[in-house]
Amino acid sequence: MPSLGDENGSSFYSTKNADSSGGGPIEAPSYKDQQVVTGVSPLDTRLLTVDPLSFPYDDDPRDGDPVEQIQHSQGSRVFNLHANPPTATYAKDVEAVFEAASLLRKNLPVAIPTETVYGLAANALSAEAAMTIFAAKNRPADNPLIVHVSSLDMLRRVLPERHAGDGPEGLQWPEVVQNVSNDTRNDSQLNSSSDAKAFVTNEIQERPDSSHSNGSSLAASNNDQQRLDPLPPHYLTLFRKFWPGPLTVLLPRHPTLIPSATASSLSTVAFRFPSHPVARAVIDACDFPLAAPSANSSGRPSPTTAQHVMADLGGKIPAVLDGGPCETGVESTVVDGWCTWPGVVLRAGGVAWEDVKSVDGWERTKWFKHGKREERNDNSNAKSSSSPLNRRTEVAKDSPKAVNRTPETQDSASLLDPTYTLSMLERPLTPGMKYRHYKPDAEVVAVRFADSSSSTLDNFDRFLTGIARNIQARHDPTHPATYACLVSTSHPGGAMSLSDLTLPPLPQSATLLLYSLGPDLASQARHLFAGLRWADDVGARVCYVEEVEEKGLGRAFRERLGKAAGVHVDI
Repeated sequence: MPSLGDENGSSFYSTKNADSSGGGPIEAPSYKDQQVVTGVSPLDTRLLTVDPLSFPYDDDPRDGDPVEQIQHSQGSRVFNLHANPPTATYAKDVEAVFEAASLLRKNLPVAIPTETVYGLAANALSAEAAMTIFAAKNRPADNPLIVHVSSLDMLRRVLPERHAGDGPEGLQWPEVVQNVSNDTRNDSQLNSSSDAKAFVTNEIQERPDSSHSNGSSLAASNNDQQRLDPLPPHYLTLFRKFWPGPLTVLLPRHPTLIPSATASSLSTVAFRFPSHPVARAVIDACDFPLAAPSANSSGRPSPTTAQHVMADLGGKIPAVLDGGPCETGVESTVVDGWCTWPGVVLRAGGVAWEDVKSVDGWERTKWFKHGKREERNDNSNAKSSSSPLNRRTEVAKDSPKAVNRTPETQDSASLLDPTYTLSMLERPLTPGMKYRHYKPDAEVVAVRFADSSSSTLDNFDRFLTGIARNIQARHDPTHPATYACLVSTSHPGGAMSLSDLTLPPLPQSATLLLYSLGPDLASQARHLFAGLRWADDVGARVCYVEEVEEKGLGRAFRERLGKAAGVHVDI
């Protein structure tokens, strides 16, 4: 089977019509060629290149429980390797991270790389800082922010005290009780908003155990006093397998440390521990958690390179740390094990639903399938279908074999408590659930084979023939237009010429460009957002995207494609 693309899964080839030579590779325009809208007060956005290898975090669980490896910050170690630097650029990279931390301490936003997508980071403990994120992205204020930490110590320091019985009804899990004197939190920091300021301005340091024995209203100074770990024990089983990494969990919001602006006035907060070394280094340099949604203009495809960030936010934020392309390429998976039990995957992402269910105790985890309402076994009134989560996609009536994709029958894994479901539709607890996202300027058309067992990996000619016929049906020959197509291929490497393919002739004024997503679900998820942005770079009027299997990372791919696409076509 022919293949497209380079080793990164992104190469571009064109065909003007069936008898053309196929042309040569089309280079996407660089950032310098793009027009950046900066607003009335443009900033000089600095692009700081940082080598992730300069920050060698050690999460190897060879010495015991994986959770123990992430209890404490490693900042003191990774920032003091000057005697034996891990890279030639170590000193420069540390300086860049500290420059970013300095901006963040001033409540300014900075874009940073993560393993999922680039994030627009700001101090999660400052309402003023959180609002800079909403302003730069033009983000709706009711779309909550995910808070990023660099150790379990840091997470515990911003969680409220937990009491027996707190958490979802029906959860039965052995509790972890700890001595107050050994608690990793400083309780005086949890009792007033003024103390939160002291927490924010702390320099990087190891916190000795003696600093945690302060008496407070939450616990007496008696070393024999015991209380529950603020981290629910059932989450620790997920952390053992997926943290640091692309997994986000819902936890209760501390009423004074986490401002309403960060949590969009919700009583819960979504927390994540990123694995990207640069993200962790920035958080460690700040020594406070960072709120960091995707670093793009709201509604646009998420950025997976620093150049994507500059295209959207250049001139709107003071700095971007360039740590190279993102490894996962889609946002984190969000799991709610606090408001409901069994737990629910609210947003598909970098950790597959199947992998969450493989963890002991999480076998019954449900999946909140976006774009449809689960079937109900009661007679209560359903919400109006006008909700963005339930809106059916509009279909181009003049497109051959275009179908109004009726939601598939819900499987048992998606059957949730109706009250919980309606509350999620009305007031989502996590980003990515309420608004339409990921849309380029080009019209996005999701394409799949009518027989679901097929794919371009074994029916490449048939797929392109179907696309060509769809273009014929919609194209106005008096108006030249470019059409883009994102397809899976047998392997990311190796270029091909389209001149040897048998295609129905395209109108003389139509150009078809192809972009390789790669051969497997991981590479296809990694390149989806880059492909959607490429469609705009080449001036495409329409971007066709091949649907992938709804399993593993394919769920994350389809969830994003479903929000970006207005039309679904079977071929």
